[in-house]
Amino acid sequence: MGGVPRRGPRIGLKSASEAVDTPTVRRIVDIVQARAALLAIALISLAGCHTMRFELTSERAATVVTERKSYFLWGLAPTVEVDVLNKCPAGAAAIRERTTFVDGLMSVPTLGIWSPRSTTYYCRAPRSVSAR
Repeated sequence: MGGVPRRGPRIGLKSASEAVDTPTVRRIVDIVQARAALLAIALISLAGCHTMRFELTSERAATVVTERKSYFLWGLAPTVEVDVLNKCPAGAAAIRERTTFVDGLMSVPTLGIWSPRSTTYYCRAPRSVSAR
């Protein structure tokens, strides 16, 4: 009994890593991580939605033409050149370019390297010969 501490087995004490590593805690961590991943995907998908509308004239549209175009590098590089007169022979009254939720969802697997956009052309009515 000369002041030397006794080193016997410690009964009922666990290390911090053993106490936390229970199946219930692991299940809770997995659920939280899955919800965080779903929230991140939803936020990324919603952040990509946008609409631009160009009003070229105050005339009402006679016909409407809609198409989907592909872009690369997060929309910086278009894959086609568009001639509006091919879509609207009398000219366009307005053009709407947008990334819909579905368009944004389609670009998620490629991380935005490829992304589609929807374009709607509001075509002017053909002018009559007598109006010239």
